[in-house]
Amino acid sequence: MQKKPLISVVTVSYNHARFLKQNIESVLAQNYPDFEHIIVDGGSNDGTLELLRSYPHLKWTSEPDNGQTDALNKGFRRASGDIIAWLNSDDWYPPGVFDAVSKALQEYPVVIGACQRTDIDGNPTEYLENTECTRFDILKYWVYFSIPAQPSIFFRREVLEEVRLSDGVYLDESLEYTMDYEFWLRVAEKYSFNHRIDRVLSYYRMYDDNKTGDDWAPIYRESSRVFKRHSRSIACAEAKLAYLIPFESVNGDLEATLSDINRQSLKDNSVVLIDISRDQQNLHANKKWAVAAGAEYRCVTFSYVRSDDPRLLSAYNAGINAARAELICFAKPGMKFPDNFSFEAANLFQTDSFGIAMPLKGSQEALNRLTVNEQGARLFRLEALLSEKLSLNGCVARMAALKELAGFRRWQFDVLGIKELFMRLAYKAWRISVDNNLLVDGREVGVAEADDVYNIFQQHITAQLISDIQQEFESEPFAKIRARHGFTITFPEDAVKQAQALIENAPADWFDIEYISDSKSLGKLIENYPKYFPPFYLLARRELERGDNIQAEQLMQRFRELVG
Repeated sequence: MQKKPLISVVTVSYNHARFLKQNIESVLAQNYPDFEHIIVDGGSNDGTLELLRSYPHLKWTSEPDNGQTDALNKGFRRASGDIIAWLNSDDWYPPGVFDAVSKALQEYPVVIGACQRTDIDGNPTEYLENTECTRFDILKYWVYFSIPAQPSIFFRREVLEEVRLSDGVYLDESLEYTMDYEFWLRVAEKYSFNHRIDRVLSYYRMYDDNKTGDDWAPIYRESSRVFKRHSRSIACAEAKLAYLIPFESVNGDLEATLSDINRQSLKDNSVVLIDISRDQQNLHANKKWAVAAGAEYRCVTFSYVRSDDPRLLSAYNAGINAARAELICFAKPGMKFPDNFSFEAANLFQTDSFGIAMPLKGSQEALNRLTVNEQGARLFRLEALLSEKLSLNGCVARMAALKELAGFRRWQFDVLGIKELFMRLAYKAWRISVDNNLLVDGREVGVAEADDVYNIFQQHITAQLISDIQQEFESEPFAKIRARHGFTITFPEDAVKQAQALIENAPADWFDIEYISDSKSLGKLIENYPKYFPPFYLLARRELERGDNIQAEQLMQRFRELVG
């Protein structure tokens, strides 16, 4: 029979004698053949030492320490097991946990399971699913249950060793409350939290006297420190704000926008120039100019990148990949920025939950169309995600949020891709800021004017958004937790069915609308997809241009029938 791996359980304690006996007995009750229970006591004077002496199997010390994090680091350094567990002194395990996790950890480096929260007397109060999650799920500490319940997580020793900090310790000793949050983010950067054992792995007491009792203000402040540290790491941030500017050639509009950026009062900016030219000679001249631009615009650092496709969202994807900044601004040549734009953006995004901000100051019409006034505050109206043609001009987004989405997914069709970005940010529990001090002088800020193409495709745009979000929701375990607590977007079942039916009757690549360029392609689409109505309208318009009014009217009649 194969020898079972050694399990190290680390427990820190200070004056918790009333709970510690149950903790120790729960480890013993596992009836597991090879384990060590390491208890690091902070110099208790409540009978803890007498209790520890009564269990000869324990590996324990009792001496003053610099707090829980320091004590945990001591315990982790002493641990010699193949599997590491961390059990607070007032928590305990149910029977059979070690057998379950040792088996699972043969295949997975990290395993998680449910956690039963209790009151001070051990009476069950709340069941914590501790479901599968990603690094980005853990990052968003404002979402309920985003930070995994620590007593129900077990991991291999190599995980502990690989995520050590640069000073050699395992947990950040500058953190009093959120050392586990920071540690799980480091683990999630390298390992997946994607294997869950469907049972309670620990009991976790929550009561007023323990450290995670009623006062959450210091915990949130410390969580914000950790969030900022890791969101900047995700962004590989070298600057506070990067302006992404697609351009085809160097002209006065581009130079004017760069001058505005160079004059920003906050001097921590970069510019990513995204070349969308298809002319080889022009590409060479553009790159040469971009390399020399740093000498003229000395307050900004420059990057130059070519886009594989000249379409706007493909260019922005190239810019997102090239940028090294905490925040990015979607800019264009000719856009005018006041001198305090970068400062206001940096100040606004001190609110960690903001994923994107629309520069609606001075755009009252757009503000009215996109927002609702609730208790004196302007909030983004989620219905606008479906009804309005949104604009990216001057919008500022958090790079960590864009990295979670992997940029624009439906980049082939600007209208769909932009709406999808906002929709998926809200779905992932990133907030949209609209009531702010961001001001941009340019066309179509916040909303863009609807044209014929938008109007005839609007039903399919809406259907694709609903269908995509629903598909993502069904495949993402943590989305169910967000939905249960109001941190995501969900749609009624009948709306989902209608959306899916509409998309099923369209070509799989319907959003790549370059096909509308000629009558032959439109006719072929009508033949292959007779319930897909946009080509009927587009071909009718072409027939009108050719003077065939009868054919045009027949096509329009069919279009109206399909639209309903």
